[in-house]
Parts: sequence; structure tokens; C-alpha cells
Amino acid sequence: MTLDYTLRMACLCLAVFFLTHMAVGLVVVQVSPYLVRILARHRAAVAARATLALRALPFSLAFVLVVVFCVPSYLRFEPPSAQESIGPACIAAAALGLSVLLLSLIHGLRVSLQSARLVRDCNRAGRASRGPSSVLVVDDPSRLVALLGIRRPQIVVSAGALKRLSISQIAVAIRHERAHQESRDNAKRLLLSLLPGLLPGWNGFEHLDASWRRFAEWAADDRACNGRPARALALADALVRMARLTQSSRMAALATPLLAEDQELPTRVERLLANLPAAAPWTPFMRLTAAGVATAVIGAVILFGLDGQHVVHVLLETLVD
Repeated sequence: MTLDYTLRMACLCLAVFFLTHMAVGLVVVQVSPYLVRILARHRAAVAARATLALRALPFSLAFVLVVVFCVPSYLRFEPPSAQESIGPACIAAAALGLSVLLLSLIHGLRVSLQSARLVRDCNRAGRASRGPSSVLVVDDPSRLVALLGIRRPQIVVSAGALKRLSISQIAVAIRHERAHQESRDNAKRLLLSLLPGLLPGWNGFEHLDASWRRFAEWAADDRACNGRPARALALADALVRMARLTQSSRMAALATPLLAEDQELPTRVERLLANLPAAAPWTPFMRLTAAGVATAVIGAVILFGLDGQHVVHVLLETLVD
């Protein structure tokens, strides 16, 4: 099958993106359970950042390979007048790459619209509270304490939660959501929604996504309590009381509730009551990871110095055939 110059470049870039993303993604999926267990022994904020970086690694490497290597090498070495056919394997890989990118974009747009609709409904039905902690109160019997929105995230509390929680519990719950707000966790949720899966219809990164959500909650718990046992006890009691309510509010994918259905409540409560000291932020594991990243960067620079674009062009020719 013969394609014109620009379409052939797009097909090659999509094929390279898919194959790189799939190869790196499969490695990440295999090693992520082991890495997550190691990260769970470190500070929650550090673990959350590392988990998010690990989740974005397949897309980032595939994107850099296409933009930094494939496109320049193709434009440099491939003559515009060349008439070259593309094999069925390359076309199939390009189609899969386009599919996973489009599906991730559609998913991101869908959850963004869902989040915007929920924020709009809460603003219409809610009222701003009085006092130093400005939150939006909605007349809802559900167990709603959540951070909604992306550009201007706001904390929403239901009347049902206000009736069932004490003043100290509401205060620490709001501090918890403020921690999510300061960490821009809703924006990170959008990023996770936009990152492509391994194959159309198969994400493959569910364990890593769930681990990030768990670490993000732990980090918000830590910042809300700030090492004070009284706050930790109040937050643990608030979580238990919220879990006992029979009614729960359906949350948008880009909302961060105080207590979600898929969260491990016993683990969070035990962690709060244990009041464990934070681990050192810089560990041998993290040093090894940083060394690996530095080695990869140095290798890329050396590859460029050895006319890496020519090497990439040879690989592209092989892929075309």
C-alpha cells in the first residue's frame, strides 16, 4: 500500500508510539506491584508522586521517541519524492496507536464534562458557608465531603455530613480536602484519565491507578493531621461515621471525596491511629531510580552524538517493510 509523504510519516509515528508504549507499558505493569509495595513504606506524598510518574512513563517515553527521534529523522533522511509502500503490520500498529489515543482523549473529555456538570449542579443547589473555611453546602442527605472541579476546585459538603459529624471532624475533613486542593489532585485525576491504556478496551494500569489514589488519600490524611494525634483521631472517627451512612453520593471521576467506595477504610483508619513517623524522603531505592533516569538521559545524548537520527531512520525503514 503506497501512501503520500505526510501520511506515511503519520503512520510510522503512530506505529512507533504504539509499539513503544506497549513494550514499556508491559514492563511497568509487571514491575508495578513490587514497586508499589516498596513505595508504601515511604512517605505518602513521595509515593503518590512516584506512582504518578511511573504511570505516565510509557506515554512519556513513547511521545519523546516520536517527537525527538522519529519525526526529525524522517524529515532529514526520507526524500519527499519517495514512493514507498507500508506493510500490513505497520498499518495495524498505527491503527492501534490511533485507537488508544482517541479512546483516551474521548474518556478524558467525558469525565471532564461529567465533572463540570456536577460542579454546575452543586453551585445551583448549594450555598456558601460562613466562617474562615469557605465551602459550598448542598442540601443532600448523602455522605458528601468532596473536592470538585479542576480550574477552580471547591470543597462541597452535604447537609447530611454536617448533621452527623462534629465540628472538629468537619474541620479536619475540610483540611483533608484542602490538602487535595493544594496538591492539585483533581488535575492529576484528569491526567490519569487522558493517559492511554495498553490496548483498545484494555487499560492494563488499573492497579497503578488505584495505588496512586490510595497514596494520594494517605498524603492528604498526613497533611490534614500534620502529626497531631487529636486531628488523626477526629479524621479516623469521621471516616468511620461516613462509612456507616447508608446513602452515598455518586462522584464524578474528577472529584476527590473524603471517602470513596473503593478505598480501604480499615487501612486508612489504622494508619491514622498508628500515627507512624514519616520515612526519610530520600532512600537507596529512590537513589537507584534517579541513577537509572540519569543513565537513560545520558544514553539518549550519546545516541544523538552518534547520529542517532540515522539509526532511527534505519529502524523506521525496517518497520515499514
